[in-house]
Amino acid sequence: MTQWVEAFRAGAGARASAAADFADLRAVAREARRRVDADLVTVTLAGDEPGEATIVVQETGPVLSGAEDALGTQSDPLGLAEAVRAEGVPVVWDRVGDAAAASPGLERLLGGGGTEAWLARALSDAGATAVPLEPGVTGGGGALIAVHLDGHDPPHGLIDTLAELAPLARLAARAERLDARLGRARSVSAALAACAGAVLIEWDRSGRVIDWHGPVEAVLGIDPVSIAGRRTGLAASALAARLDDVAEKRLRGPLRDAAPEHLATKDGREVRHERREVGVGGTAVVDVFMDVTRERRAQSESARLAAEKAELHGREVRRVGEEVALSRAAHAMASEMTRAEIHERLLAEARRLVPCDKAAVLELDARGDLLPVATAGFSAHSVRRMIFRAGEGLAGTVVSEGRAFTCDDVEGDPRISRRIVGPERIRSFLHVPILLGERVYGLVSVNSERPGAFGDRDARVLGELARHAATALGNAREYERERHVAETLQRSLLADDLPRVPGLELATLYRPSEGALVGGDFYAVWPVGRRVAVLLGDVSGRGVEAAGLTAMVRYMAEALARSMSDSGEVLTELNRLLWGRMPDGALVTVLLVVIDAEGSTLQWTSAGHPPALLVDTARRVTALDDPDPPCGAFPTTRYATHVESFTPGDLLFAYTDGLSEARRSGTQFDEDGIRRALLESHSRPPGEIARQVYANARAWAGGRIDDDVAIAVISRIPG
Repeated sequence: MTQWVEAFRAGAGARASAAADFADLRAVAREARRRVDADLVTVTLAGDEPGEATIVVQETGPVLSGAEDALGTQSDPLGLAEAVRAEGVPVVWDRVGDAAAASPGLERLLGGGGTEAWLARALSDAGATAVPLEPGVTGGGGALIAVHLDGHDPPHGLIDTLAELAPLARLAARAERLDARLGRARSVSAALAACAGAVLIEWDRSGRVIDWHGPVEAVLGIDPVSIAGRRTGLAASALAARLDDVAEKRLRGPLRDAAPEHLATKDGREVRHERREVGVGGTAVVDVFMDVTRERRAQSESARLAAEKAELHGREVRRVGEEVALSRAAHAMASEMTRAEIHERLLAEARRLVPCDKAAVLELDARGDLLPVATAGFSAHSVRRMIFRAGEGLAGTVVSEGRAFTCDDVEGDPRISRRIVGPERIRSFLHVPILLGERVYGLVSVNSERPGAFGDRDARVLGELARHAATALGNAREYERERHVAETLQRSLLADDLPRVPGLELATLYRPSEGALVGGDFYAVWPVGRRVAVLLGDVSGRGVEAAGLTAMVRYMAEALARSMSDSGEVLTELNRLLWGRMPDGALVTVLLVVIDAEGSTLQWTSAGHPPALLVDTARRVTALDDPDPPCGAFPTTRYATHVESFTPGDLLFAYTDGLSEARRSGTQFDEDGIRRALLESHSRPPGEIARQVYANARAWAGGRIDDDVAIAVISRIPG
């Protein structure tokens, strides 16, 4: 079907790709351009803070591959991003040159001559579609824009595809922005150290020196390279060459907050030292050294200010780090496809961001009872008892009121049931509800064996995590609902029992593509008097819409075949009926074979379908290769009828293009591969032949076929 989809590409659905990692903004732009087959995709995100630059990523297709420099001269050369941000809703321009916002940018490019002038003319006649990264918000956020040079009518489903990718683009852009802020915060730390004349030495949790700032040689009298990468003991020994034994003992101490203290140097000077934990959850430790020998009072004041700035900096680092961690957690949960996967991801992220001994995610069932769906650290016995009836205990209160609850010490709260906290030795816990709009989905709980383990920061972080989980769970619920509807519909379209026809043995096989909800391939077999009709088809697109079109094609064809004896007439009338009823850009390839076992003949008609293979008793293979256009391409096509001999011992093998287009290193399995596999299994029953040929194609493709496959095998039983 590939050549027909290329010939009639307007609106044809793109094949779904394998799941990709969209944590990088350019990867999101690249995926958007691939999905909608655009010539140019632009992602913009306005700054959140005054003076913060707009993030812009542009991904071009082959036609514009030489025009990147001209496109990059301005952040928004056509002004389309600003226009869609002003609207707050998706915008479609049939012709970019007619958009008022684009006029200044096009005039600038046109005046540049050469590549820029060519680009201006191409973009002026192009069509463009844009969606806001924050729907409904005017004047803020950003935009995801797709430009098509070859037509003004946007491909079918383009806005939905861009809207699906917009949240991923927003998360990726903001993650890049937060990483940049973190880098700026570290630069500020170095600048503060230099201005204050202080030395900052940073250790990781394993006790290894990972960074330093300030005049290390002037204050400590050592070359910083001599301690780079060294662990606590070796680094402290190197510092001891400058400081006394008390100082060495202090530096060898635990890597946690240490109050300021004056340390003596071996040459009689004084250095003020303090130790601070920084990063999310105290992932690093910073030692601050200040030479206070001269002008003790003035230097003491400077040291105090430097310590305060270091503390403020640590808070900022923790805040930015938390935002980055939450953004990445949100992206990770949004990438999961099922609610069970999101439950497990939420549990893992909660334990990573909020240190605890045990954690659980509970979901409300249809009766309003809370049931555990993901746990960590609890015994199996406690998990079995972790069922809270509607309104029961503090967990029920959290759900009924939709508010978080923190318990600092279960020993001092008579409301706490001991059935779980007792055996698990829990002393404090934090429950946070998961809200889907106005409805409570469940809650996430973190628990500790020590009292007072959770504070305001933990409640805030866990609340943000629950909010991101709610968004992912809502999307997963819709995905599961659509998958169930689509799969149920397609199962109803595939015949479970094939008719029994004297003199014939029939078998069929259907395999959906890897990771697909449901595809557009189908087959049908039904008796027509003393003959039997076999129908194979491939509808462009996926999901419920494709399954609905499949049903229409199948049942129309079956009804027509019962009143018409000629396969060409059937497809001619089918094409006439489908014209005007199919979605824009949709196509369907069809192969109709009508077999007369008594007359030892078969007639066939192909509407753009891959050729069926006819194998005779001498193992000669004939391709039934004379296709007319796919149904839905032209309204007045008349389809030809072909007649072949089908004598005892002959076999017919029909298939959809997912089988022949199985790929390995860019090479297709193709009709030659099918012929080889068919001849290898020719002597087996039809069902085994279908399974063996499919297995050969799948092995050729490295264990994965990226398209649906339908196969029908009909054997004329030897007399």
